[in-house]
Formats: sequence, structure tokens, C-alpha cells
Amino acid sequence: LKCQREALKWVYDTFEQTYPTEDLEIWRKNRQQNINLLPEVIKRERNYLELTQEKLAELADLDQKTLSRVETGNHAMKPGTFQKVRKALQLERELYSTKIDVDDFELLELERNLTRELVHRNQAEAECLYKELKEKLPRQSLKNRQYIAYTELRLGYKRYEGNEQELLQKLLDIFQMSRQFKKDSFKNIALNQVECSLLLLISECYGKINGWENTVEILEAALEGYDNSRIEDVNYYKELTVILGWLTDTYEENSQFEKALEYSKRNIKLELKCGRSNLLARSVVEYAYIYERRGERKDVCIPIYQYAYQLYRLLNPDGKEVENLIKHLRDTYQIEMEEE
Repeated sequence: LKCQREALKWVYDTFEQTYPTEDLEIWRKNRQQNINLLPEVIKRERNYLELTQEKLAELADLDQKTLSRVETGNHAMKPGTFQKVRKALQLERELYSTKIDVDDFELLELERNLTRELVHRNQAEAECLYKELKEKLPRQSLKNRQYIAYTELRLGYKRYEGNEQELLQKLLDIFQMSRQFKKDSFKNIALNQVECSLLLLISECYGKINGWENTVEILEAALEGYDNSRIEDVNYYKELTVILGWLTDTYEENSQFEKALEYSKRNIKLELKCGRSNLLARSVVEYAYIYERRGERKDVCIPIYQYAYQLYRLLNPDGKEVENLIKHLRDTYQIEMEEE
């Protein structure tokens, strides 16, 4: 535990963030990061309006203890509870952006599970969840229709292998269901989650067809749009972290190490600011790997990898990635780390 605490403190100090000593147990508790962003939004908006928990509970006709459990993430909100809090705080939908246009927590959870299966490439499970969600999802909303088109493309992605031009056109058609694809305009808008996912795939296609510089040009324009938004970064965490990750990887793969480090650092700072633990250890490994690829000395790279190892033990102890890190340290630096 001491080593894990030191590793977490190192990250905060290195990336110039204030180390919250009392938050170590919160990081441990949320190690798989299956918490919802809504508790954070509610607490932040309550503080902004200078409302005590007791006052907000009164306005929302809730018990104060219930509201306290909601804000700490220890209590799953029922739809009725959420609607009461939303009304009392006058929350705008853009503050709790989701991929689908519903307030039904059952459908939101179904979408979340579907996304997880798609990420892990569990095709059969994803298709089963999608069939259920598609049957229940209201079609009046353009956002929902775009989500359906995007998900069907993801499920049938293999059919486009080797045909980047056809895939690009399909992605553009789905993207343009909600807005025109104009790179210059991205600097003035903050894309929603589905638009962001589509843009990532579009940028990848452009990169394969016309060169990697096209990928970063599109992604940096989109990033500028979020930077220009009046909404805080924490509300766009998912979109920002994936864009920053893609920019980091693209620059690193093309040996542009200073730009890769720039975006890697920003991504880690974002994760610390938002208190998100699921990608922190991986981001620190990536940060170390960029230094390694740049030709830095062992005494620079090894300590960063070792801190990352402690972060994995703290946040993602059962993940496959920690095994890969142990193997990398053994094969590259002849360092044996404890396997648990």
C-alpha cells in the first residue's frame, strides 16, 4: 500500500496536480471505474448554486441521506430520483451527455453494456444486446437514429476490411445525419459521444488513404472545439480522453515524440482532474514507452514503468495489461516484478 500511495503521489507531483491524500481509498474503491459521471455533476452544480445538501434535498423532495449517497456514488439513482434532482438543479442535458437520447436508466445501462462488449470485441454478446436495445429505443430522436446507424456499422465492420474508401463514405453518411463534415467548423463545436466516435473512425480512414497527417489534422480540430466550449472538461471526459489517446498514439507511431509527450501529459492530467482510474496506469505506461522510443536512458524509463506497475496494483490488479507490463520489464530491462 505504501508503494501504491507513493506511485499515486508521483503522478500528481509529476503532472503538477494537487495530491488529495484523503482520496486514496476512493481511487481503490473505484478501481474498475464503473461509477457514473452524474454524481460528480450533481455535486458540482449544487456547490455552484451554493446549496447545501439539506437545501437541495428539500427542493428535490428527497431525504438528505439519499442525496448524500447519490453524490458519493454509493447509491444507484432511480429514474424518479434523478428527475427530481435534475429539475431542482435545472440541469441542462449537455451536462450529462449520453450516446442515446433517453432518461430511462434501464436503456442507458443496456447501451453501456453494449459498448463494453463492442470494446472487448465480443460479437455475439454485442449483437444480442443491440437487438434488445434497438427494439426499445425511441426513433423520434435524430440522435437515436444516428446511434443505431453507427452501432450497426460497428457490428458489421469486418465487411469493410480492405475497402477504406467505401468505409469512409459510409462513416461520412452517418456523421452527416447530424451535421456537415467540415474540418474548420469543428473548432467551434463540441461533438457528442456518437459524433466523436464516428470522427475517430473517419480520421483513421483519412489517415490510411491520404497519410497520418490527415488523422491528426481532423482530431486536433475536434479537440479545439472542446477547448472552446463553455462546458468543463470533466463533462467531456470520454470524448477528450479517447481523442488525446489517438493523437498520442498517432504521433508516437510516426516518431513525433515531442507531440506524443504533449498529448500524453495532457491526457494524464485530465484523468487526475476527473478522478478516473480505469486508464491512468495505462496512460503512464504509454508515457514511459514514448520516452523509451525516444531513446531515453534506462534510469529514466524504468522508474516510470515501476510506478505504473504500482498503479496497476492499486487500480486494475486483475487486468491483462499488468501482465504485459511485467513481461516488458522482464524482456527489455531484465527486471522481475512480483506477479499476484
